[in-house]
Amino acid sequence: MDKIVDRGIKIDLHIHSEFSKNKDGAKVADNTVDNLPTLIKGLTENGIEMCAVTDHDTFNYEMYFELKKEEMKDNCIKKVLPGIEFSVEFIDNKVIHIVTIFSDRDEEKVKNIEQIMVSGKGLTCYKKTKSAYTKADFFEILSEIDLDFIMIAHQKKTITSQHKAHANDVMSLGESLFNELVFMDYFDAYEFKNKKNEIYNKAYLVENNIEDKLRFITGSDCHRWLFYPYTEENEKIDFKFTYIKSLPTFKGLAMAVTDHHRIELENSFYNPNEKYMEEILVDIEGIQHTISLSKGINVIIGDNSVGKSLFLNAITNDYKKIDRRLHAGYEKYIRKNVTVQNPLGELINFCTKQRIFKTCFAILFR
Repeated sequence: MDKIVDRGIKIDLHIHSEFSKNKDGAKVADNTVDNLPTLIKGLTENGIEMCAVTDHDTFNYEMYFELKKEEMKDNCIKKVLPGIEFSVEFIDNKVIHIVTIFSDRDEEKVKNIEQIMVSGKGLTCYKKTKSAYTKADFFEILSEIDLDFIMIAHQKKTITSQHKAHANDVMSLGESLFNELVFMDYFDAYEFKNKKNEIYNKAYLVENNIEDKLRFITGSDCHRWLFYPYTEENEKIDFKFTYIKSLPTFKGLAMAVTDHHRIELENSFYNPNEKYMEEILVDIEGIQHTISLSKGINVIIGDNSVGKSLFLNAITNDYKKIDRRLHAGYEKYIRKNVTVQNPLGELINFCTKQRIFKTCFAILFR
C-alpha cells in the first residue's frame, strides 16, 4: 500500500445488499453474494477505491469477506470496510438513519458483528413497532462491537429546504436539535445524494460560518447493483461521488471526514501542473534509503536528538548557516556517514522550530 497521499480517492460508503430485504423487499433481491460480480463491475467501471455495504440494521460477514477479496486483486478497489445503516429513534417518534462505518483492523471483532446483530443485542434491542433502536441501545451495540467507528447522518434534502423534511433525514429532528448536533460535532459527516444539493449546502455553511463543523459526503444508496450507482435503470438524478484526501484506510477515512478540506466532489486536491519532488535518495552507511515525499507539507517527526535537523541540513546544504560548532559536528558526521547526491539547496525551504516560535511570538504580541 502507498505511504504517501498523492491524489484523492473515490469512495461510496452506502450500498445495500439482499440483507436489507426486511425494509427494502424485492428491490434488493438480486443483490446476493453469488451476484457480487455485478456490483464489482459497477464499482470498477466507476473507479471506486473505497466502499462499504451498509445494510439496514444488520451485517453479513460472508458478503463483506467476499467483497473484501477485491483488495488483493489488480483493480481500483483498495479498501472494503464493514458497515451498517442503523435506524435510530433519536427522539420520540423520530427515526433517523445513521450510516456507521467500522475499522477493519481486528478481523475477529468484525466477524462478531454478525452475531451481535443477528442473534445478540442487535436482535433483542430492536423495536419492531418502530423498526429502529433507541439511542441508548444504539450506543450499547456500538460498545459491544468494540471497534472504532465513524457516524454519517443521512440527509437526502438540502439543509435549507423549505419543504417537509424527508423521513429518516437528520433534519426531521427539527432545526433546533440539528443545530445543536452540528455544534456538538455529534456526527462525523452528513450524507446527501443529489449534486444540486451541494450548492445550497455550501452556501448554508458559508452563511452560518460553520464550514469546520459540518462535513458533507455523497453516497449512492444503491439498491440494485445492476444499475450501480443508481437504483432504477433510468433514474434521473445528478449524482457525483465523493473524493477524500487520504490513504485508503479506515484511519485515513476517519481523518478525512472530520476535516472539510479533505472532502471534494472533484479530485482537485492537487494542481496537476505543479512541480514537486516525488522522493529523496539518501545513502547512509552504505545503505540507500528512498524517502517518498508528499505533494503537500512534509513533516519529520522524532524524539530529541535523533537527527531531524541534521537530515534537513544535509539535503539542503543549510548546515553551513548554523552555529560554527554545530556546523562542524554536522559536517563531520555527514562526511563520514551520509552521501547526498545533488543537494537540493534552495529548492527546499524549511523552518526550524525556533523560527516558528519566534514568528508566532511576534504575531501574538505585535
